Amino acid sequence: MAEHGAVVTTTASGHDALVRLQDDSPHVLLSDIGMPDMDGYRLIAEIRERLDLTSTTLPAIALTAFSRAEDRDRSLAAGYQAHLAKPVEPYVLLTTVVKLARERVEEPIKAG
Repeated sequence: MAEHGAVVTTTASGHDALVRLQDDSPHVLLSDIGMPDMDGYRLIAEIRERLDLTSTTLPAIALTAFSRAEDRDRSLAAGYQAHLAKPVEPYVLLTTVVKLARERVEEPIKAG
């Protein structure tokens, strides 16, 4: 993705991602669902509830080996905006990231 102008930051775990998100403001989150310390469903719940990062402020993609329709529905209901099954084609990943990043940037700012 770096060759397309993206800055990619990685973390070793869901817990590390939560810590990092307290200081960073990425345009898009890409998360595996099956992680050892905290699965992707718990991670997105923590991001949406505890960190109060909405789908507008931080759109998220679930990247997972769970590829049934029920798995897709579950990830979208949990708070992800996209569900990509592994192995994912690089072009599909890239276009999904770009689409969500553009939607985030183009979202109108609401006066408080």
